[in-house]
Amino acid sequence: MNRIGITLSKENFDFSKRELETLMDADEITYSDNLAVFETDDLAGLHDKLSYLSYGKKAFELLAHAEQWDEMLRDVEEADITQFAFPDESYKIDSLRIGQTHQSTDRGLLAGLTNTTGELQVNVENPDALFVHIKGNHHSFGRKIWEQDEPFTNRRNDNLPASHPTGLHPRMARAMVNLVQASDGVTDPFCGTGGILIEAGLMDLQTQGIDHDSRMIERAKTNLDGFGLSSDLVNGDTLDETYAYDTIVTDIPYGKNSTTSQDPTELFGAFLDHLRSQADRAVICYPGKKAYQDLVNVIDDDAQSYDFYVNKSLTRRIAILELT
Repeated sequence: MNRIGITLSKENFDFSKRELETLMDADEITYSDNLAVFETDDLAGLHDKLSYLSYGKKAFELLAHAEQWDEMLRDVEEADITQFAFPDESYKIDSLRIGQTHQSTDRGLLAGLTNTTGELQVNVENPDALFVHIKGNHHSFGRKIWEQDEPFTNRRNDNLPASHPTGLHPRMARAMVNLVQASDGVTDPFCGTGGILIEAGLMDLQTQGIDHDSRMIERAKTNLDGFGLSSDLVNGDTLDETYAYDTIVTDIPYGKNSTTSQDPTELFGAFLDHLRSQADRAVICYPGKKAYQDLVNVIDDDAQSYDFYVNKSLTRRIAILELT
C-alpha cells in the first residue's frame, strides 16, 4: 500500500473534505491541519482522480507521517528510497508549513537520510524529484506527485466567449460535478451560459442543459464550442422537461441578473417537486436563506449543505440531495 498526503483548500474546509472523500473512496482518511492522509494500492487510478479534484492543492507519496520530528526521521531512515526515486534522479528537499507551526526543517539531515544510496544528485533549480517536509500537527515527509494546475481562471465567467454575470466559479462547478458521482452524464436544468456543462464535459461526462431563455442556450452553445464540447441543449421550461440523466447539478436562478420573471422561491419549490420524480441524486446551489432551506428539508431532511459567503446580501449554499 502507498501512503498519500493531499493538502486541501481552506476556503471551506468541510466542503474540500467532502469532495476529496467522494472522489477517493478510501477506507480511512485522517486529517492533520489541512493535510489529508490515506492509503491506496492504485497509484495510476489516484492520478486520474487527482486530475478531477477541484479543491485539492498538492499531493505527496509519503515516506513518513508522525507526531514527532524524531519519529519522522526514524521512518525516513527506514524507508526504501528506491520506491520514491530512481538512483540516477536529481532531487531537492523543500518545506511546507501548514497550520500554526513555527518549526524549522533540518534539510541537511533529511538529505543524508533520503539519499541512502549516495547516487542522487542535488538540483535546486530543476530536480527530477521534489521531497517535502510538511510541518503541522504532524511531521510528514514525501515526494510531491501532483500540484493543482487546472486553468480554472481561463474558464471563469468573465473570460468565456459569451459571458453572463450569474455564472458560478468553475472551481465550484467542478466540485459540484464531483459530488454528484455521475456514472455517465449530468443534467443541468438551469444551464444558463453552460459553466457546469463545461466542467462536466471536460470530465468526459455526457451532458444535458435546459434553459427557458433561448439567448442563454445560444450562449451556452458558444461557450461549449470554445472548449470543443457539445451538449444536448434544450430551450424549454425545466418543469415540463424529462431529464436525460438522473444525476443533477445546477445553480438555480435568483437575484436581479436572473432572466426568470417567476418568484425565485416559488420556482425553487416547484423545481424540487419535479426533481423528486426525475432524479436519484442532485447537487444544487441556491441562496443560503431559511425559505430555501425549508424547501430542501421537505424532500431530504438529511441533506448535507455547505455555505460560501459572497457578499453581505448573498451566501451561496450547496446541498447534496439523495432522492431515492
